[in-house]
Amino acid sequence: MVPKSIHLKISVIALILFLIFTGVALLSLIFLKSILIISLTLFLTSVVLFLIMFLIVKALVLNKIYKIEAGIDRIIAAAPEQNISINSNDEFRDIADRLNNMLSILNERNQSNSERLTDEITTSENEKYLQNINDGLLFIDYGHIISEYFSRSLVDIFDRKEIGGQHFSDFIYPEKEEKREKRKELENFIKSLFNDPLLFDAISEENNPLHNIWVSRDDGKRILVDGSYRKVEDQGQLVQIMIIFSNKTDQGLLEKKLDEKDLRSDFELDTIVSILRAGPGPFLQFIVESDNVLTTFRSNIIELENQSVLNKSFRDIHSMECSAAYFDFGAVEKLSQNLENILSEFRAGNFARKEALDIILDDLYIQFDHVKHLISRFQEFLSSDEGLVYETDKNEQEHFFDTLKIMMTRSADSQEKEIELKFHSDFSNFPLLKEMKSPIIHLLRNALTHGIEKPEDRISAGKPEKGLIGLSINQNDDKTVKITVEDDGLGIDFDHLRELAIEKGIIKKEEKPGHGNLIRALFISGFSYIDENSNFAGQGIGLDAVKDCVNTIGGKITIKTDYQKGSRFTILLPSGLF
Repeated sequence: MVPKSIHLKISVIALILFLIFTGVALLSLIFLKSILIISLTLFLTSVVLFLIMFLIVKALVLNKIYKIEAGIDRIIAAAPEQNISINSNDEFRDIADRLNNMLSILNERNQSNSERLTDEITTSENEKYLQNINDGLLFIDYGHIISEYFSRSLVDIFDRKEIGGQHFSDFIYPEKEEKREKRKELENFIKSLFNDPLLFDAISEENNPLHNIWVSRDDGKRILVDGSYRKVEDQGQLVQIMIIFSNKTDQGLLEKKLDEKDLRSDFELDTIVSILRAGPGPFLQFIVESDNVLTTFRSNIIELENQSVLNKSFRDIHSMECSAAYFDFGAVEKLSQNLENILSEFRAGNFARKEALDIILDDLYIQFDHVKHLISRFQEFLSSDEGLVYETDKNEQEHFFDTLKIMMTRSADSQEKEIELKFHSDFSNFPLLKEMKSPIIHLLRNALTHGIEKPEDRISAGKPEKGLIGLSINQNDDKTVKITVEDDGLGIDFDHLRELAIEKGIIKKEEKPGHGNLIRALFISGFSYIDENSNFAGQGIGLDAVKDCVNTIGGKITIKTDYQKGSRFTILLPSGLF
């Protein structure tokens, strides 16, 4: 067994050297006779043994002490990168192992301190950067959670008190129900970026769900922001997405104002033409009536989940849209159609876009204010010397017929149809035109949209290329008034009408109602004869609005139809109304 103690090793070596020296001395006494030679031999032997002993001690002790001393120097110098290498199995090895442990601990501590210092410096630098950057910057992880590190500008842009730790969708769209589809689109987009980082290079304005979006701040203001994306990688792996927001509100408002200015110029020209055609009186009357409709509608917004209130609002807005189409008031017509689309969603039980109503109503009021201002200027012009040249001998009925022809021709062109219009009145100026204007417009639009076929279909059916639409206002001998709107178009397909009535739950499948009962379905709120909505029909409110208006003044409406040959709608008004 090899001794472990360095003391034992040196003692053994000294004993061996002593034995060697004693052996040499005995041999010298035996074989050598001269005292001088014996003395010299012993001296040389002593020197050799001393050198051997020195080299052995140096190897066993001094070299190891030097290594340990160097290790201690490294500890003092705080540079413990290298270990002390001692291969012997003795006390020096134990000491070296202990020192190596100390060196390892010091090395780890130094690395930890260095990393901590680096992190502190990096964090400090990042915070300085995040505090001074002008863009709104944040980081999100795979779970779409926002990091605690974000720029001060982000707080200023969004006016949000709590940002870090929040889900990104909640941060952008706090309105969970109203913005459900937007949230879903954003979450799917972020998820796709994490799943396939190559998609970062394919991001464009068209597919970026954060490109120029309007969002709400905590203080209630609406801002326009634009978001861009950067990858944050660790050893080649995507660990975070950095999203940089730019506040484009001022730019967006400026562009909107410029667009509004251009649109207002076009709008004013179109409106002046409409005023000249219809006369300032009827146009102003439409504005006043529409203003009343909107005031009532706005006060009823909170009650729109009530079906009767919803149906009444639907009829009023649709009538306003028809009148806007009559006056060629495109902006109001389009906004009214937007309102109808939202109300149609309400009727289906989807109230997600309720907040959009106020925005559309505000836009309508702005349009009406522009028109009022134009009419005021126009009336001032008429009362001036220059305005005296503008004279017309046309009364309201003549204006009405002329405007109807323009409206119907324009609508026919939009639907790629050809029509011939025939208007007749027993009156020089029908006294109830104000009350009957909206129902007449409804029925004429229905005749064009539901009745008249496209030219190629009419030719195939053996009909003239142009469809015939007629309007007549007649006074009977008993002073009652009959208003007739007729066309030579498709007529009503009662088989199709019955299928729609079953689908809507109006009748049961086993029932076999007559044509008269089926026709009554056309006047039910929400019922439409065609399958798809358009700007011309399909909302299921036309005939409902007509019936409501006619009933208000004590009249009644009837329908006579012949499939493939045409339809006739007759409004009978009682005597004594004028």
